[in-house]
Amino acid sequence: MSEMWLQLGSASSSPSIPITMDYEGQVSEYLENRYRQGEMPFSHAVLDDYEQPVIAAEVVASKPPRETELPAVGINEFLMPNGMQRFGRGLFLIDKAHIAALVNFCWGINWDGTGQIPNDGVSDRAIDAAAVMIKDDLGNINLFQPVYMLPPIQVDSGDNELYIVPMVDFRWLALHFTLGKDEFDVGSATTWPDLLTSINNATPNWLAFGGNVTFSAEYLQPDPGYFSASRSLAYALDHIAASIGHRITIGNSGQTNIQSWGDALGESAKPDRAMFGTYNANPTIPDSIRVSYRQLFDHADNETWNSVEAGIDDHTGAECHVVTTYYEEWYSETVDPMSQQDLAALVTRITQDIGAWRAGPNYAITIPGGPDDGTSLERCGFTDYTLLKVDCSSAIPQLMTTYQSRPANFYSPINLSQQPGLYRHP
Repeated sequence: MSEMWLQLGSASSSPSIPITMDYEGQVSEYLENRYRQGEMPFSHAVLDDYEQPVIAAEVVASKPPRETELPAVGINEFLMPNGMQRFGRGLFLIDKAHIAALVNFCWGINWDGTGQIPNDGVSDRAIDAAAVMIKDDLGNINLFQPVYMLPPIQVDSGDNELYIVPMVDFRWLALHFTLGKDEFDVGSATTWPDLLTSINNATPNWLAFGGNVTFSAEYLQPDPGYFSASRSLAYALDHIAASIGHRITIGNSGQTNIQSWGDALGESAKPDRAMFGTYNANPTIPDSIRVSYRQLFDHADNETWNSVEAGIDDHTGAECHVVTTYYEEWYSETVDPMSQQDLAALVTRITQDIGAWRAGPNYAITIPGGPDDGTSLERCGFTDYTLLKVDCSSAIPQLMTTYQSRPANFYSPINLSQQPGLYRHP
């Protein structure tokens, strides 16, 4: 029988915190009665906007694509989306016998479990990460994700006192962590790998990249006009990934993977059982990619825009518009040939990567017993989200299911590339 629980620490001998069953959905009903619509925990993130850089909005033909809707998180569920600006989130029901151990471990305080949980006066109380642990019905025990605790919600004050404990993964911290201008400056990091290294060195140890990031040289270098101001870490990493044709996934131990569509394809093998839906069902491939760029005349930026269009074979959808920060250089009304060549290569690469992402595997799966056969899908960039759930039926006290699907449109319409050695706009 599959199980899911919280563990205090990474060692196998670390204390475990059991998850209490929501018998007949009574606590779920309590939440619905206690909160007005839109005020439920994490309800603000049912549909997360993919925030875009502010780049000459008048040339953007339509609003940026939004990520597909995420389901509301229920009691004893953990939702794990891809991307950096969408954080992992869960609501776990913990009983009175175990709440103090969890609070003291995660917040680093000393509460005896009586009365209200003390306010320790620390604004960022996510100190130590617990772990969401899973055991599939084959008996395999795995770490699913390190998580941090937000303030618990007390359900009642009787002998059977229960707490609803909101837990989030490190991306909650990344959203609220600001990279300073000096740490985020491409003046000393003129390549994409150097920029990622600089960010990693300036970030707390909860950010760990999962291996080397490979990217095509056609994406040139980071735009110094964008990467020279203080920004949210999560915001920045999503746009770095999108600007080199990649997407961010989070591995089971919390590592950040910046993944190409080719790497994602290698992680997209179908599980052995319980497949619902159709593999590669109706991918939406745009008939063309239109890339807007600015033209620079004798080093003067007069906000002159132009665009170039590239077609895609076997298309099924409408045109996709990408705005790049790339400048095409002109001198005395003559285009710089190297600038023109770099632009053509960039447009070709953007077109190929968008087409490949859109044509990738499309599936919806449910795996009773846990993700023993589908764990690798958690690291697949074609996946939109994974939802782990503890079933509360009396017949099957603990049943964990995994649901995954690919969003219709997640490629950023902004590309933050700039050619090396030429004009750097402020």
